[in-house]
Amino acid sequence: MKVINASGIQEVSLLLQKQGIEVEEKYDLADLDPKVSVILSDETDPTAEVSNTLAFKQNPVLYLSINPPENLSVNITILKGEKIHGGQILQWMQEIANKQKKRATIQAKKSIAFFGVQPGVGASTLARATAITSAAYRKTLYVELNYYFPQSPFLFLLSDSNKNLAALFEHVLHAEDKAQIHLDSFLLNKNKLQGNRTAYKLVEHLPDELSIICPHPDSLLAFPDLGFDIDGIQEKIKLLIERAKTQFDSIIFSMASTPDDPLVLAALRAADERVFVLDTNPSSVMMFQHRMELLYKTGVPETHNLIVLQKSAVHFKKEIEKTLNLPIDDEILFDSKMLDSIRRLDLLGSDLFKNSVAKFERKLLGTPEAEKKRFKLGGLVSLIAK
Repeated sequence: MKVINASGIQEVSLLLQKQGIEVEEKYDLADLDPKVSVILSDETDPTAEVSNTLAFKQNPVLYLSINPPENLSVNITILKGEKIHGGQILQWMQEIANKQKKRATIQAKKSIAFFGVQPGVGASTLARATAITSAAYRKTLYVELNYYFPQSPFLFLLSDSNKNLAALFEHVLHAEDKAQIHLDSFLLNKNKLQGNRTAYKLVEHLPDELSIICPHPDSLLAFPDLGFDIDGIQEKIKLLIERAKTQFDSIIFSMASTPDDPLVLAALRAADERVFVLDTNPSSVMMFQHRMELLYKTGVPETHNLIVLQKSAVHFKKEIEKTLNLPIDDEILFDSKMLDSIRRLDLLGSDLFKNSVAKFERKLLGTPEAEKKRFKLGGLVSLIAK
């Protein structure tokens, strides 16, 4: 594995060389192979223009800074402080090595839409958990389309009056091709909060590779009128997906359980795959066929994954399959104490639920098994000029 040290800090090169990593110090970074990792700093790239360009080209970028600029791409890893422990740099290198190895076996980039046959079955919970699990090794974008009852601002603790779903669609409606969609302007990510210690403490548990686009809590009052042209909305969402795939490996959509909402229908039609969720509640099971017929009539593809969230001690998979006359692809063992977990800022809940989601995510996205980190910790790297 090779890394370019363009940070201007020689200690970084010495640290990596001691670990047997090939390091080259250079500052002409044009035409780099996308697999080459680059380390920059606020001394060599104070405006973050070079860092953002490399991140857009899919190069792994580490940015060392005392006070990081606010315009850094969410795809850049930031280490902040006057002194940075060498182990943090080595950990970043190990994570990049693991991700590159895993991406060699990863299936094609996917957009996946999650839909619950009725409110409360757990589709959004499963979509969030899948996104968090995916982001442990893939660049993942989670998009919440439920602007009636947005959950993400309250569960991820990320929201912005300017960077939200409504602002994104105002932007996308005027785009004629994916190159005109400036996605970074609407992404929320914990890395963007590193300058705010109080806010960052609340979100530091989120994966580095997870970015979010969600409604603002007051979005219903400001959401643009998309009209009822489902085909037109679908084309705009396809542009959004195409643009997102230049930055992300997985794009996860969650949405309201409203089969007559043009935005919901357009997203279900535009996504590469669909996951339909029901639970063990009799009304959910009996409503399923009716909901599916409505969706199919509006052009939603009939290829999908059918998931049941088991919310009781008794497993009803066989009974539900018999009632629906359809096979259930997976069952998720739901965490009955999820609310307690959320209060602790844990969106994956118990090990039972977490392991079920991990198994489902591996099947859906082709996740390889995680590897243990091998690098030894290093010393301190000073960012103050000597």
